[in-house]
Amino acid sequence: MKRFRFPLEAALEWREQRRAAEQARLEELSGQSRKLEDRRAAVAHDWARSQHDVLAAAEVTAQELAALSDFRRTVDQETQRLARERERMDQAIRRQQQVLLEETRRVRLLEKLKQRRLEEWLRLTERAQEREATELYLAQWRRHDES
Repeated sequence: MKRFRFPLEAALEWREQRRAAEQARLEELSGQSRKLEDRRAAVAHDWARSQHDVLAAAEVTAQELAALSDFRRTVDQETQRLARERERMDQAIRRQQQVLLEETRRVRLLEKLKQRRLEEWLRLTERAQEREATELYLAQWRRHDES
């Protein structure tokens, strides 16, 4: 009996590879996003620690307050830069999610088509087996009837 063969198997495999590549790209972007968030948290922590250290000191000089003020401006600038970068990263992630969703849809479409073709092949195979069994039974019945 002939084996089931899906004529679009190569296309399905290619689509699955594309989907996996797009998934990997999304994971890469998510990792970059986590790094940005970690950097933002580190900057906030550095600011809080510096502010605490200066304000907890018994004596604070004008020079130390000026340095703290300068550091605050630097922290604000870095925080704003990280926020802009995070927004760009979030947009890239949303775009990549759409790309992945579309690739997943394409794979599912081919998988459904393959499943339908397999079910059709199974029905045809079953019918052919039933016909062969019927013919074999009739042939044996005729032989038995003739003897």
